[in-house]
Amino acid sequence: HITEGPVRAGKTTDNIIKFCIEIENSPEPLHLTIGKTQPTARTILWEGDGLGIAHYPDWQARTTIVNGKRVRSRQRIFKTTYEGKDALALLPKQGSNHPIKYIIAFGAENKVAHEPYKGYSIGSWIATQWELLHPETRSELLKRTIASRHRKHFIDLNPTSPKAQIYKDIDRWIRNGDVNYMLKLMTDNPILTPERIEMIKSEYDPDSVAYKRDILGLRVAAEGLIYNVRN
Repeated sequence: HITEGPVRAGKTTDNIIKFCIEIENSPEPLHLTIGKTQPTARTILWEGDGLGIAHYPDWQARTTIVNGKRVRSRQRIFKTTYEGKDALALLPKQGSNHPIKYIIAFGAENKVAHEPYKGYSIGSWIATQWELLHPETRSELLKRTIASRHRKHFIDLNPTSPKAQIYKDIDRWIRNGDVNYMLKLMTDNPILTPERIEMIKSEYDPDSVAYKRDILGLRVAAEGLIYNVRN
């Protein structure tokens, strides 16, 4: 699943929800969360301002009313480590034969960033800011899930130059019918009011590359005018 769009379009949160649903269905024990750096992966994908994987509602301790009776659900998601790496541990549902699942955070900004998990067999992964990840990492991530019994990938990205290599890959996947692709804008974010969106738009020069990328969600080359400075 690929979600493209400008900042504050809700694309990452949308992917996080889908990722959590698929992890629940996966029989595989290992899953990855990828950002430009490991702290980025933890901040955006684990925390997500309270909307991240670590806060997924179905995995929290809670009490619900079923047929007039209180039913308590245990906490199922915990911060831990896996082979010395920062991870989240997801306990299986009661009665499930699935193993404990580990969701591990990695960075991907340089050529050797993928080496710590190069031998892993991964069930699924989610990657944020795909356009900022090193090409070696993008290639290696696809290889790590080849043997998965529930192979799922979740990518979000901000628009960049239409000539970027990532679009050659994405457009080929779309033509082959291999992915679900979605373009999201700020108007798709239920948290942002129309007034707030108009205020943010007013802060941009409508003739700039930044406006076309950050507001309209267009793939635009950053050549020539980026900001038009007005007197």
